[in-house]
Formats: sequence, structure tokens, C-alpha cells
Amino acid sequence: PQALTKSPVSATKAPVVEKIGTPTDASSIEHLSLDEKIKKIAKDMNYRQVESMAGVPRDKKKDSLGREVWIYPSEKAGFRNVVYFDSGKVLQSKNLPLNGSLD
Repeated sequence: PQALTKSPVSATKAPVVEKIGTPTDASSIEHLSLDEKIKKIAKDMNYRQVESMAGVPRDKKKDSLGREVWIYPSEKAGFRNVVYFDSGKVLQSKNLPLNGSLD
């Protein structure tokens, strides 16, 4: 029987693959548009996570139920990005017409 020898292929190291960042990883989202960043905001994110991802909102308001609503500009003409919070966590985010109500 022949002695097993390592082939040159198995002796070479595999190429290093970079770790892919999570959606909340700032380096992986900095190239995204604001509209794309707003879409990546996940339910249950807190205020700080949203602000680090999308930046400081243009305005902060309350809806008819008294929930915190953060308003960001949109790249679509006549629209705005709106992030709703309930008890300090994201409830939902939407892209709404400028003249529409927040509710």
C-alpha cells in the first residue's frame, strides 16, 4: 500500500473571507441611501440604535396615540420617512407622503 501524502492543494491555506456585517453594523450601511437605511430599521430597536443607523431625525412628534414619531427626509419627492416608537422601541417605519397624516 502507498503511503498517503499531502497534496499541494490541501497544504495551501484557504483564502481569508471577510466577515459580513450585520444590518446594524455602521460600516455596512454607510453607503446606503437614507430611504434604504430606514427600510433596515428593525422592530424593537431602541432610540440610540435608530439614531446611529439613520442619523438625527429632522423632527420629532407625537401621533394621536401619544407615541413618539421621528421624521426623516426621503429621496422620493413629496415623501418623508417616518419611524414610530412605542415604549422606547421601534414599532414600525414607513415612507409616507408629505401631506399625509402621521396616523
